[in-house]
Amino acid sequence: MAKYECVDEMTIEATPSECFESLIDEGAGRTAWWEPYVVIEPKGEIPAGQPGAEMIHRASPDGTTDRYWSTSRMTVRVAEIERDRRIVLTEEDGDFQGFEEWTFEPMDGDRTLIRVHWVADPRGWMRLWSMFGGVVEDHSLIVREGLRGMERHVAQRRRTRG
Repeated sequence: MAKYECVDEMTIEATPSECFESLIDEGAGRTAWWEPYVVIEPKGEIPAGQPGAEMIHRASPDGTTDRYWSTSRMTVRVAEIERDRRIVLTEEDGDFQGFEEWTFEPMDGDRTLIRVHWVADPRGWMRLWSMFGGVVEDHSLIVREGLRGMERHVAQRRRTRG
């Protein structure tokens, strides 16, 4: 069985706190800055941003590379959390099983280096699709588009707050 691993990094115009809060808001279903690439729905009783919180992540066919990702779905659980610094998510059910670690490193000014480290095994029918390649490249594309969406979201939030 294939195991995939990749690390994506991007510096965005936002503080670590703004990045962290944006990710929590997305997991809680209060925002949709990752669409059309990923749609996130909260699941269960534990609020987003707390260990044990669960979300359903599903790829949107409107924003993917039009390969197998267009139907990808998984349940993600918050495993570890350090406010404004780090979140570890485990992928426990669905097309991939593994983890994703998000870190938020302050840079000069109000910029943050976000690092997303993903390690996962394909499950179910995704095992077959993954043999055609492109899994890491597609995951990286979706993460980068999400980070651009986060940056736009933070900029809009700043404008509306004055």
